[in-house]
Amino acid sequence: MAQGAHTGVSLDTLRLSADKLSGDGPVDVPFIAPGGDAVLTGRVSHIRDGDTLEIGGVPVRFTDLDCPELGTSAGETAKQHLVRAARGRALSCRLTGEMSYDRHLGACTRDDGRRIRDAMRSKGICS
Repeated sequence: MAQGAHTGVSLDTLRLSADKLSGDGPVDVPFIAPGGDAVLTGRVSHIRDGDTLEIGGVPVRFTDLDCPELGTSAGETAKQHLVRAARGRALSCRLTGEMSYDRHLGACTRDDGRRIRDAMRSKGICS
């Protein structure tokens, strides 16, 4: 790609040969181009805590939600609520283009149209 040719933000899925990864067939690996306003979509692959999850191994920290830290009883409860709210669901996360440690910052919506923020705040654990 020529220098300066990439002016927008794109979200592509790279198809990798599974025999190089696990031998179970092709695997979709999310790729996020640098910049803001990208949308990451896919199924939740891991829940880290009450306000961070992973989609296809890509960590997303919610910009619109603040939950207690792991290591506290409230933090463990928040994580369990996120597990129930997001496990097995397809999410669409609008990313800001910013990072916090190893996590992309963004806001996520479930495949049924409900925002993760609303699902978590309704339990009264996160703000």
